[in-house]
Amino acid sequence: MLKREGRGENTELLGTMKRWAAVDNNVVFVFRKTYQDKGGMLYGDFFENFILRVNSGIEPSEAIAMDIRKIGSPFMRNVMINIQSVIENNGDLLMILSKFEHEAFKIEKTLLGNRIKVHKDRTLLLLMISITGMAYLRLHLLGLHQGWQTLVFVPVTLLSVWYYGRIIRESY
Repeated sequence: MLKREGRGENTELLGTMKRWAAVDNNVVFVFRKTYQDKGGMLYGDFFENFILRVNSGIEPSEAIAMDIRKIGSPFMRNVMINIQSVIENNGDLLMILSKFEHEAFKIEKTLLGNRIKVHKDRTLLLLMISITGMAYLRLHLLGLHQGWQTLVFVPVTLLSVWYYGRIIRESY
C-alpha cells in the first residue's frame, strides 16, 4: 500500500493534474507531466508504474487497473477509477479533474473546520476544569469549605472531565 496521505496533498495533486489536462486531454501526457513535476509525491510510485507499463505496451486503462488497489485513500481510488472510465469512453479528463479538485477542496475545508472546533472545545474544557479545581482547592485551603460547595464543584469537575474525554475520542 502507498504512503498515507497528508492534508492538502490530494488537492495539490489534482490541481497539478488539472493544469496539465488543460494543455492536453491525454491521460498518459497528464500522468507523465505530473510525475515529472512531483516525482517524490504521495502517489509517485503509482504514476511511475503507470508510465513504465504504458511505455512497455500495456493499454492505459489496464495500467491504471493494475495498481488501483494499492492506493490507500478511498477518495483517490475513486478519482483513478473515474480516470480509467474517461480513458475507456474518451471522456473529458479536464472536467473530471476539475470536479474532483473542487470536492477535495470541500473535504479539506471541512477537516480544517472540524480540527479548529475540536481545538477550541479542548481549550475551553481545560480552562473550565482548571478554574473549577482551583476555586475548590482555594476554598478548601482557606477553611471556607462547606458541604454545598462539594455538591457543586465535584460534579462540575467530573462532568467537565467526562466531556473532555468524549471530545478527545471523537477527534481521532
